[in-house]
Amino acid sequence: MNLAGPKQLILIGLILLAASGTLAGTTGKIVGKVTDAKTSKGLNGANVTLVGTKMGAATDLDGSFVIINIPVGTYTVKATLIGYKAVTSTGVRSIQDLTTRLDFMLSNSNDVSIVDVSTEPHRMEASQLKSTIITPHLEQKIPLGKSVIYSSTFQVGWNKLEEEYIKDTIRLAGNPPMAQALNKHLTSRKEISGECYVATAGPMNERLIQQLNQTLMGTIGDLAPQPLKVAIDTEPHLLGVFAYQNKDPQFAKAFYLIPRLLRFDSGDKVDSVIAFGIPYYFPPYGSEFEEAVRVIDYQANQIIIEILCQSKRERLILAKINPQESLIETFKYVDSIVEKRSGSYGGLKSRDRIWIPLLKFDIIHSYNELSGLNLLNESWKDWKLEKAFQWMRFKLSKGGALINPVVEITGVGVVVRPIVEIQGRHFFLDKPFLLYLKQSGSQYPYFAMWVGNTELMVKAK
Repeated sequence: MNLAGPKQLILIGLILLAASGTLAGTTGKIVGKVTDAKTSKGLNGANVTLVGTKMGAATDLDGSFVIINIPVGTYTVKATLIGYKAVTSTGVRSIQDLTTRLDFMLSNSNDVSIVDVSTEPHRMEASQLKSTIITPHLEQKIPLGKSVIYSSTFQVGWNKLEEEYIKDTIRLAGNPPMAQALNKHLTSRKEISGECYVATAGPMNERLIQQLNQTLMGTIGDLAPQPLKVAIDTEPHLLGVFAYQNKDPQFAKAFYLIPRLLRFDSGDKVDSVIAFGIPYYFPPYGSEFEEAVRVIDYQANQIIIEILCQSKRERLILAKINPQESLIETFKYVDSIVEKRSGSYGGLKSRDRIWIPLLKFDIIHSYNELSGLNLLNESWKDWKLEKAFQWMRFKLSKGGALINPVVEITGVGVVVRPIVEIQGRHFFLDKPFLLYLKQSGSQYPYFAMWVGNTELMVKAK
């Protein structure tokens, strides 16, 4: 009996030791930092993955990463970042209950371009555009590969001509489809803020032209087109419709320029363009954007977000979707989702990214489909619509002021499908999308654009 006691104690001790071994950890941890080989600065948003597994992590703002719960073993670890050459480290051990340190230095794989987006867009005639349609109404069809731009300002001018002069529905010789669409009066001046546009119409006399030029300078200032000069004495009984709009949405928060190019796929062509947005949302870093973006829909083939503006009356919606047949059908589809989910919009989540192409244009357009046509209305049969003219200046880039209006673009920004386990959502507008501006409470937008290609985007020099 005396001998049995110690044996039992030893046996119990062995059992306890074995039990404690089973409670010990069976995984390890890898930590480190990814830096630029040239500048030694930490690289935000790099992917560090264990090759052959779904395990990995993305670096934070200073380039640091942590990968936890790694089964004990030996791994090949790879660090990648758009615009940099991938680096692989082999024979990296995950040791039970210990931390392995692993650092990477990545070299730039592309030439660097210095881009300044603070310059004003170059003014051009719409006839110079090859892949963009300017329309005065929302019923415009959306051809494959084309961009379509609509501003309600011409409709406001058309309504003015009808209400103040013709006193009836405007009827033009040949009844052109464009006039038919305008006569539906889908929008009015109530749906657009008066400080960003000028729209007028009437007999082309000295008084009208002088008033138009003065109003332009008073409303738009130095950005207005050159004073309109029209030879009005050569032929009497001429009418004109003139519309001008200058729009640069002021965002609630200023965004960043993305220091890598976005690859925009038009369907038949892929171009590299400059983008702005949020390079990486990683609270508390970037928390100032928490109330700047509303997530309305996020799916594999559909993204709808709202960028909040300084003016609470104004709503800016961006939607990467498959288009409907026309601009108005596409708008109604998106707007129905926006309205349906009102009150239940989501916000940004950790590691989300937003990349939006910069758009800048200053376009002068004459509607030749309407110009020179005789009126058929009684008392106006000796008159013709001589001039149907619209000017649009639009910038989707500043948002009040970009945090960094000059940036080094360091890569071609190829969008790679993210590893869900280590990255957040990618709100990349890298395919055709709808953009529209609408005042709260209005039925229709006062500005809408189907962005079908890169013709009016900003490209790296």
